[in-house]
Amino acid sequence: MANLLVLIESRERRPLPASLEVLGRARAIASELGATVYALVWGAPLDEVHQWDLCTELSRAGADKILVAHHSTYDAPLRFGSHGPLIEATCETLTPALICAAATCGTRDVAARLAAHLGAALVCQAWLEIVDARLVLAEGDSEGRRQLEGDLDFPRVALVPAGRYRPVQLGERAKAEVQKLEFIPPIEGDLIPERAHT
Repeated sequence: MANLLVLIESRERRPLPASLEVLGRARAIASELGATVYALVWGAPLDEVHQWDLCTELSRAGADKILVAHHSTYDAPLRFGSHGPLIEATCETLTPALICAAATCGTRDVAARLAAHLGAALVCQAWLEIVDARLVLAEGDSEGRRQLEGDLDFPRVALVPAGRYRPVQLGERAKAEVQKLEFIPPIEGDLIPERAHT
C-alpha cells in the first residue's frame, strides 16, 4: 500500500476534532501496512504563524505529508463544486488506495462524486480495521454489516462517523513535510450562490 489521503475540514483555523480522529486512525493503519499518510487541508489564506500552528497540529495528529490549499474560494463550506476539482486533482497526483474523511454534510456531498470519478468503492459509516496484517473496511452495524477485505487493488473512499476512533498525539518530534498546492478553479454552475446580506 502506498498512500492514504485524509481530507481535513477546519473551522476558525483549526481542524475539526472528527478530522483529527480520522487522521489518527489513518496513522495507525499506515504504520501497520507501511503506507504514507497525506493530509489535505484547505481554507482561506493564512498568515505564516497560523499555517505553522495548523501544520504542527496535523503533524502531531499523524500526517506524514500535509498538502495545503489556501484560497478564498476554499473558505466556503465544503461542496463538490468548489472543492471537488482540488480533491480530484490531488487524487490523480497521489493515486491513494484509501481516501478517508470524517462523515460530515460536506464530505457526504463530495464522497459519492469523488468515488464515481475515481471508480472507487464508497464506504459510509466506515470502520477501518487491520486484521491479519490486512485492511478491512466495514460499513454499518453488527447486523447487515458489509465488509471489503484484502489488498487495495482499487481505490476506496471511506466516511468515518465522529467519535468512532480517538485522535493520536505523536508528540513534539513529529515533523510532516508541507507542500502548498495551487488554486484550482471551481466547477462552473455547480456552486451555491452566496446569500445576500441583509
